[in-house]
Amino acid sequence: MKLQYCIFFLLILNSMTFAQESQRAQKVIEKVSNDSQKGNFVLVPGPSYMPSTKLGLSLIGMYLFDANSGKYKNQDVNVPPSILGAFAKVTSNDSAMGAVGTQLFLGPDLWRISGGYFEGDILSEMFQVQLDRFIDTSNEIRAVLVNVNRRVWKKLFIGFGAVWNEVIFTSEGSAPLGTSNTGFKFNLFYDTRDNTFSPTDGFFLNTRTSFYRKDLGGDDNITTIDASFSQYFSLTDNGHLFSWIYDSSFNLGDTNPNYNYNFGSRGPRGYTGKVFEGANMLRFEGEYKYYFKSILSSRFGLAGFAGVGFVFGGRSRVGNDISSDLFDSDPLAHIGGGIRYKVLPKQNLNMRIDMAYGREDVFTMYFALNEAI
Repeated sequence: MKLQYCIFFLLILNSMTFAQESQRAQKVIEKVSNDSQKGNFVLVPGPSYMPSTKLGLSLIGMYLFDANSGKYKNQDVNVPPSILGAFAKVTSNDSAMGAVGTQLFLGPDLWRISGGYFEGDILSEMFQVQLDRFIDTSNEIRAVLVNVNRRVWKKLFIGFGAVWNEVIFTSEGSAPLGTSNTGFKFNLFYDTRDNTFSPTDGFFLNTRTSFYRKDLGGDDNITTIDASFSQYFSLTDNGHLFSWIYDSSFNLGDTNPNYNYNFGSRGPRGYTGKVFEGANMLRFEGEYKYYFKSILSSRFGLAGFAGVGFVFGGRSRVGNDISSDLFDSDPLAHIGGGIRYKVLPKQNLNMRIDMAYGREDVFTMYFALNEAI
């Protein structure tokens, strides 16, 4: 535990140094962007720590641009910047992963189109209850995802997506569990947020229904419904912000352990995603942020967060029994905090480093260029 505290302290010092250098570099970037009117490019390295994969180093690159080429400048429409991005991460236990993707806002915000490719070889430890110990596992993943959504009324969007993924999971002393599935998605969401990177006002209701089918060349017939609602508040004019989220995922068809919801792999901080996993999940989380006007021209801030969730249904990939329904499952709470730095203040694009603690009794650390809520 002392090692995690030392790492976190060093990260705060490193982030302060990075923030000062980024502020100087950003003036050059903004000047070039204003001269060329082509957009903003951001390249940021950052650390992470997960007890299951150990210390990690990430490199995130983003190019932000106006996909509408100035056609709708005179209309009263807030069109978010489009993104081309890439991500790479390596860890001290020889795990490696990377992704490329894009999110396009066309219209004026009439179409939202996104797509990406992810590949990773993730080595980690998972807890096996029967043996009362962690066992070594390997998770090889490849995935392709495309979504096309259209605004149909006010801020309501409806669309479809296609997904293909391949997962090969191997645990110590067991044969590999390999699956490949192809599916399509139905998307419906309502978005009143004032910013897609770090909102300060509005709400986001997001639902996604995914259908994996053998008729499409896959190994399983799996249907999942993911639904979330997040809301954002500016408490005062002095940089005090609050946000909260309800998030859920439910499996309605066949179950496959490779498609379990891993508590910690998506959403809740403070969990490794290698202990509590099941076919269904729901959770609540709240976060408070404050940006200091006297430090780095309001670019530097602190955040605190806490939440609770439940995982139930199915079996874990290493054979652990999961509570069959919500009311028999144990609450999974977490708490944590972190730092924020506005890399691009105009777009409200933030760098964050968070540290969290949950029922696994371990500290986890995260680095990203987007908010968790």
